[in-house]
Amino acid sequence: MLTLATVGVTALLFAVDYRAYYAASHAHTLSYVWMLQLIGTTLNASYQFAVIGLRLYFPIGLIGLFAASFWFAARTR
Repeated sequence: MLTLATVGVTALLFAVDYRAYYAASHAHTLSYVWMLQLIGTTLNASYQFAVIGLRLYFPIGLIGLFAASFWFAARTR
C-alpha cells in the first residue's frame, strides 16, 4: 500500500509541476477550455511520469519501497 501511495503522490507532484509550467499558456481559470486543458495536461504528465520517472524506482527504489512497506506493516501489528 505504501508503495502505491508513494508512486501516486510522486506522479501527482509531477503533474502539478507540469501544470504550473504550462499555466501561462492556458485559458482563463474555470472555463470549459481551461478544464479540457487541465485534464489533458494532467494525463500527459501522468504518461510522461510513467515512461520517464517511474524507472527511477527500479530496481533499488522498488526494493526500498517494499522494505519500508513491510517494516511499517510489522510495526503496526
